[in-house]
Amino acid sequence: MKDNQLIRKTNSDTPQFRPIRKTRVADEAVVQLTNLILDGAYPAGSKLPAERELAQQMGINRTSLREALRKLETMGLINIRPGDGVFVQDYNLFSGLEFVKFLLANGIGLDKDLMLSMAETRRLFVQLLIEMAVDRAKDVDLEALLQIAERYPSHDPHERLTGQWDFRFFQQLALATKNKIFVYVLNTVREVIEQTSVIYYQMENQPESAGKAYLELARALKARQKKKALELFKKRMEGDDALLAKVLEGME
Repeated sequence: MKDNQLIRKTNSDTPQFRPIRKTRVADEAVVQLTNLILDGAYPAGSKLPAERELAQQMGINRTSLREALRKLETMGLINIRPGDGVFVQDYNLFSGLEFVKFLLANGIGLDKDLMLSMAETRRLFVQLLIEMAVDRAKDVDLEALLQIAERYPSHDPHERLTGQWDFRFFQQLALATKNKIFVYVLNTVREVIEQTSVIYYQMENQPESAGKAYLELARALKARQKKKALELFKKRMEGDDALLAKVLEGME
């Protein structure tokens, strides 16, 4: 973890926390505790210090600490057992998309395995959406997708760098499959999609190439050319994977 996020344990083996700004006490407490858990200071199965002691160590009040602990429990990092204490869980077994969204939003825990897993999930999910959309979509659905692609914000870096346009494109693609669960899943991971899109756009030297790729894909879908649409998406992913590989080289 980054040195500015976490002060390592002292000789007393007690984790040391940096001062927390009062404007976002609970949020920053969540970040610090998450870093400690990911860093192994509090391994899976271990028990956190008593609430009073932990609040004192972090220099925050117990109300803010309880709020932070509830957030950690929601993300699957801890298990709060009333009357027994707070125990760290194996986040690989209990965490879900809320945890992924938190990691992306705060720029922590972004290791090579997570980045590769996100790329693979994106590839498989969109490939399935393309196949189902060609078979099930109504013409009006695919026309709507084409219209979104035609309005790619080539000259609006804000809309690209927030991932909002990407989400609208994939949301329409999901709607075209006529599978409600796909739509609901996509809505659930909206922040993940937007934040992931930002990562790719920041890596890309020619962001306008993404607009051309999406437009070609939308046209192939409109013509119900499944094979061509899948080939275009594969080509796009190969380019994104090459960009990602360069980033991952710097993480090793």
